[in-house]
Amino acid sequence: MDEKNAQAAKIKLTTPSAAQQAIFWLLIAIGTISDLWSKSAVFAWLEAKPYQQHIFIENLLSFILQENQGAAFSMMYGKRIFLVSISTIALIAMIFIFYKGFSKGWFMTITMGLFVAGIIGNLWDRAFNAGAVRDFIDVYIAPFNYHWPTFNIADSLMCIALGLFLIHSFFAKDEKKQKH
Repeated sequence: MDEKNAQAAKIKLTTPSAAQQAIFWLLIAIGTISDLWSKSAVFAWLEAKPYQQHIFIENLLSFILQENQGAAFSMMYGKRIFLVSISTIALIAMIFIFYKGFSKGWFMTITMGLFVAGIIGNLWDRAFNAGAVRDFIDVYIAPFNYHWPTFNIADSLMCIALGLFLIHSFFAKDEKKQKH
């Protein structure tokens, strides 16, 4: 058996502990509820406001009503069936990966829980809001004339999870180098 096959044989996949499963599902529930509740509350609140917006910090942060029929940065605009399908596949894949033990440790449990919550929040909108994801957090940095695309809590959860995953990947490489 060559070295690569020997290393593959050493990888032992384990089912997440009951505590990890509880944290995973708790994060999904809290994240999904926070996203869906915030979308409903902010949209109901802003519908009656002038220009359907509320400025928190002039030239920096406001809430506005916006619906996006695409993915991040409006990519794949109007491709509802495709986006629902991709989101559903991603959701199933993430749960499968979690339960098959491909992601080890608490850090990845938290990362995956946040990511799944984000997927569910936006999938819900795509499936039950005529294909449009409700966005409301608007960031504009006036001194640089920079306007970030409007987003929501689900988008934030997925970005945080991606950041955590990148951090984990970076440190996991360092740990492997130190072992050799």
